Amino acid sequence: RVGNLMLLLQFGDMPKELAMKNTELFSREVMPYVRGLWGEYETRWWPEGAGRREMRPAATPQPA
Repeated sequence: RVGNLMLLLQFGDMPKELAMKNTELFSREVMPYVRGLWGEYETRWWPEGAGRREMRPAATPQPA
């Protein structure tokens, strides 16, 4: 029953380039698998009027 994920893709004195790479890898390799998995659950912590997009289940990514 997850509504929001909070990620820490950078920390401490990690170089900016590595933090950017972590963000890119997450968005490309992880997010397609989890986007929309829990879309049917209420998101009580999202601010009203913040432009939340409707989350649709993503197509299953095909192996490269």
